[in-house]
Amino acid sequence: MIRAEILTIGRELLQGKTLNTNAKFLSAHLTQIGIRVEFHTSCDDDEEGIVKAISLAFKRTDLVILTGGLGPTPDDVTRQAVAQYFDTDLKFHPAQYAHILRYFKKRKRKPTLITREEAYFPRTGKPIVNGFGIALGFSVEYGKKLLHI
Repeated sequence: MIRAEILTIGRELLQGKTLNTNAKFLSAHLTQIGIRVEFHTSCDDDEEGIVKAISLAFKRTDLVILTGGLGPTPDDVTRQAVAQYFDTDLKFHPAQYAHILRYFKKRKRKPTLITREEAYFPRTGKPIVNGFGIALGFSVEYGKKLLHI
């Protein structure tokens, strides 16, 4: 049986400002498909803290599901932390950026410069184009383990 840890990122979760509904949603769906969720972890929007949490999660489980910290604000450092953990750089994904531009155009808004960062993913990962929002998802294989965001 695959063992998983859900790692949620965000100071708002730790301060009690936001209810962690992502962990509940993901746990229910993973359980339905036969994946055993063994841990829920939350950490601050801090690159070093995220790296440490990923390291611990991989020691305990086979699958790490990350959620949060991908937004277009300076404190959203999840993708950078994942790249740091896997000792790689970030790569630009043109198709996701085109999707972001269409998303903003449809809403008659202009994307900010920092929004472009949402089209980056760790070079060692595989991008997962987000058709609903603007943040690019990705997965990274680590031996026989997997990180998915």
